[in-house]
Amino acid sequence: MFRGHRGPGRLGVRQIEGVGVERARLLERIGISAIDDLLWRLPRRLEDRRRPARFGELRDRSPAFLQGRVVRVTHTPSMRGRPEQLTVLLGLSSLNDEYVTLRWFQAPYLVPVFSEIGWLVCYGRLRLRGMQWEIQHPEWEPLEAGEETADQRDSLHLWRIVPIYGLTEGLTQRRMRMIVRRCLDQFAARLPDPVPVELQRRHGMRSLAAALEGAHFPKDLSDAEACRNRLAFTEAYMFLTYLRRLRAQEDPWKGSAITQAAIPEWLHGEGVLPREVLDRLGFEPHAGQRRVIQDLGRRLVARRRFRCLLQADVGAGKTVVALGLLLAAAACQGRGVLMAPTVLLARQHFERLSALCHPLGFSVGWIGGGQNQREREAHGKADILVGTHALMDHSAPLQRTELVVIDEQHRFGVRQRQALYKRAPGASILVMSATPIPRTLAQVQYADLDIVVMQERPGRRAGVRTQLLVGAQARTAYQALRTAVEERGERGYVVFPSIDGLGRPGIGEVQDPRVRPLAWSGVFDGAARLEHGWLRGLPLTIVHGRMSEAEKASVMETFQAGARPVLLGTTVVEVGLDVPEATVMVIEHAERFGLATLHQLRGRVGRGSAPGTCFLIARGADAEEQARLQVLVESEDGFEIAERDLSLRGPGEVGGERQSGAPEFAVFDPFRDRGILNLVVRSLGEEGG
Repeated sequence: MFRGHRGPGRLGVRQIEGVGVERARLLERIGISAIDDLLWRLPRRLEDRRRPARFGELRDRSPAFLQGRVVRVTHTPSMRGRPEQLTVLLGLSSLNDEYVTLRWFQAPYLVPVFSEIGWLVCYGRLRLRGMQWEIQHPEWEPLEAGEETADQRDSLHLWRIVPIYGLTEGLTQRRMRMIVRRCLDQFAARLPDPVPVELQRRHGMRSLAAALEGAHFPKDLSDAEACRNRLAFTEAYMFLTYLRRLRAQEDPWKGSAITQAAIPEWLHGEGVLPREVLDRLGFEPHAGQRRVIQDLGRRLVARRRFRCLLQADVGAGKTVVALGLLLAAAACQGRGVLMAPTVLLARQHFERLSALCHPLGFSVGWIGGGQNQREREAHGKADILVGTHALMDHSAPLQRTELVVIDEQHRFGVRQRQALYKRAPGASILVMSATPIPRTLAQVQYADLDIVVMQERPGRRAGVRTQLLVGAQARTAYQALRTAVEERGERGYVVFPSIDGLGRPGIGEVQDPRVRPLAWSGVFDGAARLEHGWLRGLPLTIVHGRMSEAEKASVMETFQAGARPVLLGTTVVEVGLDVPEATVMVIEHAERFGLATLHQLRGRVGRGSAPGTCFLIARGADAEEQARLQVLVESEDGFEIAERDLSLRGPGEVGGERQSGAPEFAVFDPFRDRGILNLVVRSLGEEGG
């Protein structure tokens, strides 16, 4: 179930009859340590074993449920390197030669068993060997006179819809089914149901115990689906009510609204930024920027606290929105705080804000790792604070904070935001994301936030053209990069999916030319080849995640200054780098990236007046992968790309590493269960009303 509801008082699996130390250890290996872990771990699939197949229905390499008489039992001892074997010739019909061979290896204990059995049923995967059907190591049960008994009809393994679970070595399907069965019998009816009884009645829901029973051991496939949907509703309901409780625990802002006279001049009428700032920027904000700044800015100065996610496409101008709101907070005798995910990006924001705000009389401070308490206190007096996660440190001064802006925070989840709320009580929160998320996923990942979408883009940017190249066509990309650098004085990126690839040489160390194209997956391997190949003579530099922040900053300075105009790196270049002179990006092994990541990467070029080009190099990609990459060639709309990426790849793990702190669900799927999520939202609205 949703992990936010896993409390310390959960019953361990040792409470289940028949589960001792060793079986508990095996269950722990697959992430099951408590009763609710087990009951909410649904089968990977369900197999229909209700009716034995006829001989004419058998298909090679397909599973089959068979019923027949034991015609012959043969035991062959091991000899000449061949393993010991037991074969049972199973006759499916008494009228003709319809036989299937059942085969076991190293199972001498079964010889006397099958010698006493006249009829049996079995299940396994068929193989056609010559003219003979065969199943190796099938599941089986005996029959009396060829007819199933009442006990057999109650079997967990045959004569029914049978669950198949994800296992580990030492834990069999039969054993797992028996453990789940005992757990259901012992505990299912005792589990508290978080969905109110009235809501269950209104929607005609079965009980939680009945839903768990039907999800594991359904009567039919439609019953299994209905039970699964009930559990998905329960998880979504638990998650959204959990967020409601968190919000209710927050202390409301105790102050009063600012008088009209104190509202910054530029928030009156149609203005959004001071004229001095606009003159330095050199452009007017577009309609989307003005709309968001005016709406949130007026809520800010009126002390109407907000918690918002600003979704904007790559290059949509989120920084201008942040600037306008931070200035509004500072102008109202409060403080604005800007948090960025990397030191490099945070320093970039600090330098730009300092240049824009100091002439207006607003001070800008810096909070980062390695500062002592005195430095933090000195910077902490500033009107606007900029920093990394160091701002979450208890020693970081966040008093009188009116606004916290979190930039590019894909890894900043619900719980981290809740911690931030405690560090800056009463402050408004704006989370900005340049990775468009389909609305359904956003409702879950950012369910504690209101969602604001800004789809407009500045008209001053030239944009990016995307081209897909396969294998040997890569030469075209590197020729274009060389031309851009040598003839037009521009900059370019080359992005690799990993750091090491097949090895870790430095630039200048020539690799064996016989190494397969997989070598292009690593930045070090690729750099060595490029320096002595297609980019020979060009000043190259490397950036990657193992470098210290100081090393990254040094590399970026040389790149921005043009001393080394070609930057080779991993996805660390994805976030926040703004180099208007960069016009070409080459992405190696593009098939190994998600569409959203590729879209974010290509947003690093074409940010100035010159158009950008992004080359997607697919090395070894199959037709399906190439078709997926073609989506980027056809569209520059990040929201459309996010939807198509979701439909092609699925939602993945909502609470995975890239979204640390986001919810994890056992059953509920934000993409598949859009209708269920909307039903939960409506139900909670009705409850609240």
